[in-house]
Amino acid sequence: MEFFDKHTQEVLDCLLNMEQDTPMDAQEVAVIDQLLEHIEVSVRTTCDLIRFKCMKSAGMVQSMDEFLELFYAEEE
Repeated sequence: MEFFDKHTQEVLDCLLNMEQDTPMDAQEVAVIDQLLEHIEVSVRTTCDLIRFKCMKSAGMVQSMDEFLELFYAEEE
């Protein structure tokens, strides 16, 4: 099972193989920043789904709406 699609893996490989001394232009920095924002959203969503599944199996919540209300009420 592959975790990333081919394009994502290519971008990740490129990032991991970048030399620290290689200068980046503004466009490259903007692309990397956008990529990181997408990764943050993806990881956060995955973590929330895992939390929901655990809490639902423990009987702590019955629905996604209940989970979101309980979990994100503190952020408001």
